[in-house]
Order: sequence, then C-alpha cells, then structure tokens
Amino acid sequence: MSASALDMARFMLAHLQDGRYGDGRILREDTARRMHSRSFSAHPALDGWAHGFAESHSHGQRLLSHDGGTGLFRADLMLLPETGVGLFVAFNARDRDGPIDSATDVVLETFLDRYYPEETPLPPPTPMPGSAERVRLFTGVYGLTRRSYTNHYAGEVLEKQVQVSAGPQGTLLISPHGAPPSRFVERSPGLFAPVERGRAAELLAFRVEADGRASYLAQGPTFLERLPWYQSRTFNDRLLAAIGLLFASAVVGWPLATLWRRAPHTPRASRQRHPERWAAGGLSALGLLLFLGQDYMTRHAADVTWQSTFELPPFTRVLLLGVQAFAVLTPVAFLLTARAWWKRSGGVPLRVHVTLITLTAGVLVWWLASWNLLGVPS
Repeated sequence: MSASALDMARFMLAHLQDGRYGDGRILREDTARRMHSRSFSAHPALDGWAHGFAESHSHGQRLLSHDGGTGLFRADLMLLPETGVGLFVAFNARDRDGPIDSATDVVLETFLDRYYPEETPLPPPTPMPGSAERVRLFTGVYGLTRRSYTNHYAGEVLEKQVQVSAGPQGTLLISPHGAPPSRFVERSPGLFAPVERGRAAELLAFRVEADGRASYLAQGPTFLERLPWYQSRTFNDRLLAAIGLLFASAVVGWPLATLWRRAPHTPRASRQRHPERWAAGGLSALGLLLFLGQDYMTRHAADVTWQSTFELPPFTRVLLLGVQAFAVLTPVAFLLTARAWWKRSGGVPLRVHVTLITLTAGVLVWWLASWNLLGVPS
C-alpha cells in the first residue's frame, strides 16, 4: 500500500474511533474492535498478533503496530487504542546510511518516554525447580520464520540467527548474531524471563515437542525456528572459507607451476597438457569470482538494488547466471578428472590436487542447491 502521511493519519483516526472517521465509517464498530483484539500468541504471557497489527506492551500501554519498508525507506505505524493516540513515522534511507530499523525504534521509544514514563520493571525472576537441568533442551541455533524458503532469498536466514546456549547457574544465553548475549532463567515450563531487566515484553517462550526438545522460540509477535546444524552461520562460514582456500590454491599455485614447467631446464616430458587441470582451474577462478560478487552485493546492497526494489536486480541476475555456469561446468571437471586417473595423466600429487578441487566444486554446487541458488533467474 502506498499512502501519504495525511492519509495514514486519517487511517489511524478511523481505527482509534472504532471504524469511524468524521461523518463516515470504514468499518463496523464490532469489526474494528475485533481487528484490535488478540488473534494469536505463542504463550499467554507473551504479546502476540491482532488482525493485521503486531501487539506489544511498553511503558504501561498496550500498543498495536504495523511496519514496512525496503532497503530504501522505512515506515512505522503505532496505535495506543486505550488512550486514543497514534503515531506514524516514515523516511527515506539506504541500509548503508545506518540501521534504519533501529532509527524508527528510537523515535517511537522517545515518544513513549516523553508522554508515558517507563513502567516499574518486573521483580527479578525466580527460577523454577529443576530449570538448571532443563536448559540444554532449548539450546541450538534459531532463525526467523518470516523468511523465504523456496527461492534464492532463502540464504537470508544466515544473516539473522540467534544462538541459544547454556549459561552459568542454570541460565540460558540468547545471542543474536553480532550482539552480546543476554541471560534468561526459566520462570515456568518453557517460559523464560531476563535476568538483567524485567519487562514483560522481553519474555521468551519455547515450544517443546514430544521428545522434550524445543523446536520454536517466540518473543512477542516474533517467531524463530530451530535450524539444522548445516544451516547455522558458523558452519556455512567455515565451509565457504575452506572452499575459497582450496580454489585459491589452484588459481595461485597452478600458474606458478606452469611457469616452472616452461623453464628451459624442465624436461619436455613434464610439459604435456592436462585438460583436467584447466577445467578445475577454471572452476576455481569462477568460484572465487562468485564469492567476490556476493561479497560486493552484500556490502553495497542499497546501491545494487536501488533501481530494482521490486524485481531481481541486474547484478543479482548476472551473479545467478554465473552460478548456473559453475553448476554446468562441474560435471565436465568430474569427467576430465576421472579420465586423468584412468590414463594416469600427470603425477599423483597433481591428480590428487585436481581431485580435491573437483570434489570441492561438487560441494559448492550442493551448497548452492541447498539455498535455492541454481534456479533460472526471473
């Protein structure tokens, strides 16, 4: 939906007046009230979702909000139904200009601090009996459920993960990626409260399956699911680092070896051509180029996408075409590598190195397929 700030003000007034604006009405009174009532919550103690609005509690007030935006702008709407107050914030910004999500949070928090002084924090939580023994049931890596699963954006879950680990004295450590951990204790089965601060909006709830292991984590209207080990940021970072090092060993090492073989003192028998090495070397170079392209797109996301907010950016399209070329060339490298072993082409160290590079290319193709990056860009 696209609307001006004035239109959004009218929209908020209509909701704050149970569907009425001026002499007209856009919603029946009972419909408006139903929209503002809670429709779902992961736990009775947690905030949840109304109909089209996220529910939260802060500064002694019940808040209904809805946000939106892209890498180029951000907008937030907040309603306080009990006091008849609404606030709408919208501005243009690029991700490279700073964390635009936190900027709107600061505006909303400042507004609440000014007009609704902070409520008294909850008392320090008391751990339930046996909570120290249960902590490991909840540990693992969790990712947002509000994400893409079946297209090339599936890998975005790597950027927004939460590490849940066991802490000292039966505490649970919650560590969003790149942020210091926060300590929580289990107040009731599956419900955790923060140790340092005690606001109701900061409670956490886990969904525990029949086998006793947690499968989902919720904080208010935000839901995260436990991820398998191969989707963790740590595993993927280490895997790609190892792949990059092996590719670099071919891109740097083999040209030097070629120069050595062409030296006058080199026996002519060692100057034979090795197509398997060229194939593996070409894959290594293309793989490193793909890594560099992905790194550029990550660091300059706003510049890459500013003209194509709602369609596949040209740079991303080229990158995906390179990925498809890599996937097509990998089986060719496997065939040439098998041929080299069959004909005993080159020395054993060369064949072993070529085999490692080819197997590494196969692993990268598996990785690309697991994140839905082998499809035809559209």
